[in-house]
This record gives sequence, C-alpha cells and structure tokens, in this order.
Amino acid sequence: MSTTNNDIPHEEETGYGWKFLTPWMTTRYEGKEFAYPAPDPGEKWSEWIIHPDPAQYDGNDCGPGRLHVMNHIDARYTSGDWWIWFVQYRGVVGKSEEKTGAREIRLRRVLPEQLWRIIRLGHCSGANLSGANLYEANLREANLSGANLRGANLHEANLHEANLHEANLSGAEINQYTTLSDSQRVLFENAKGDNHAPV
Repeated sequence: MSTTNNDIPHEEETGYGWKFLTPWMTTRYEGKEFAYPAPDPGEKWSEWIIHPDPAQYDGNDCGPGRLHVMNHIDARYTSGDWWIWFVQYRGVVGKSEEKTGAREIRLRRVLPEQLWRIIRLGHCSGANLSGANLYEANLREANLSGANLRGANLHEANLHEANLHEANLSGAEINQYTTLSDSQRVLFENAKGDNHAPV
C-alpha cells in the first residue's frame, strides 16, 4: 500500500512491499550483485538504502537506477536460497501492479514465525513461494490454494488441514515428520518428478 495521490510528487511517494534476498543480504541484477545492510542490533529497520545512480521518474517498474520492490509476496524472480524482507520505499521511479521501482528503501526483518502467520492468515493463496524454506513451519489450516510451492522445503512442517487445492507441489520436499493427511500426502506423491507443472 502506498501513500500516493495525484497531489504528491513521485519523489515524495512512499509505500510498502517485499524484498527477496539471499542469505548474504544480496540480489543480482544484470549480472551484478547488490548488497543490502541488515538492521542494527535492537533496531527494527535498516538504514535507508539509496541507489548509487538513481533514475528520474519514467513510470517503469523495472530498469536501471531503481531498487526493485515486489508489491505482493511473489518469489518469481528469485534464484537459489532466499528469505523475505518487509520494505518501506520512497522516491518512486515507476510502478506496476506487480512491483515498484524506488530510489530508496529500508528493510525490516521477517521472522520465520511471522511469515508462517502471514501464510496462515490466507495472504499467500495463489502466491509464488517457489524455493521457500518452510522447515518446521506451522501452516495448520493455511489457505495455500493455487500457491506455487515448487521446490519448497517442507521438512517437519505442519500442514494439517491446509488447503492445497491447485497448488504447485512439484519438487516440494517433505519427510516423515511433515504433518499431512493421507490425501495431502497423495498430492505430494503425485507431484514427485513432475517437471511440467507451471512455474
């Protein structure tokens, strides 16, 4: 959600979204790695991160001169291990329904228990969570209908009565300690080795 209206200049527009970072607090864009600072101990937010060569407003959500923020929980552009961070942005360069490009952002840590609660509350129905590390996640009664869980780590997760209708489970990893109903376990078994499921 952003605070924009027709009377606010784009450089003053602020809002919130999500960022997917590697365990080393980095992203990669056009072959270049960009590092982000974590919040200092005891602080909720990181310092403001300013793009080193910020672009002027051009209306585009993606491109050089901007830091990219997903407007919704969506891991489609990630690769390898990732963790999700909550973002506040300001100085909008461009945006779309999918993402926002901004000159400045700051990060707030999302703890595993907080992500699990977000999922349980139904905010990830239809979301792309491919490759998510949901080890030991409490997803009891979560609505994951239509979610992309391709390659997710669900070892020892609790999926009791979770809604997995039309979820992409291809390559998702479970073990004997993952809490599943018999019908849910069949869904995972049927998805094993399915390389044709949509990404």
